[in-house]
Amino acid sequence: MSTRMNYHRARGRARMASHGSMDVNEAEIPGRFYTPRPRPSKASQRAGLSAAIAAVTRRIECQSCGHSASVALPPAKLGRRLRCSQCGETAGVVNEL
Repeated sequence: MSTRMNYHRARGRARMASHGSMDVNEAEIPGRFYTPRPRPSKASQRAGLSAAIAAVTRRIECQSCGHSASVALPPAKLGRRLRCSQCGETAGVVNEL
């Protein structure tokens, strides 16, 4: 009587025969087994996101028409000339929020 061959088990046995096997409990692993990091809470993620947005938010004010807006502007773009969305003239960074 023949049974179906379990190729997954056969490959596993062949791999153990060719590479050898070691018991995990007897292996001398430095340190210990580390547990995975705890998943961050949504509140801490929201707090980090709001802090990151606050770090790049600047108050821009047009020098000619007086229009002002809060813009998320990274520090790399601080030295560039910005245009007012209302009149098209050059606007400047007034202060950081």
